Amino acid sequence: MPSAAGEPSAAAPAQPAPPAASTDASGPVILTANEPVWIQVYERSGSTLFQGELTSGQTYQVPATASAPLLRTGKPEALSVKVG
Repeated sequence: MPSAAGEPSAAAPAQPAPPAASTDASGPVILTANEPVWIQVYERSGSTLFQGELTSGQTYQVPATASAPLLRTGKPEALSVKVG
């Protein structure tokens, strides 16, 4: 849940995913909410691509033009991330 300043009240570090069988990391990056979750997707340069709450089942596709995108959330367990 965002605080009055628009930042999450508790940002938990994302846990690394186990290595996938394929090493191909190309293709779209799609974030899917498994339950309501606040996320911020931003570029290293500081520009925000998306900030808001996803409802259960809602998805967000990171633009292919994003440069070094980063993800911030308070509930990483509420997200599924698919690459390619």
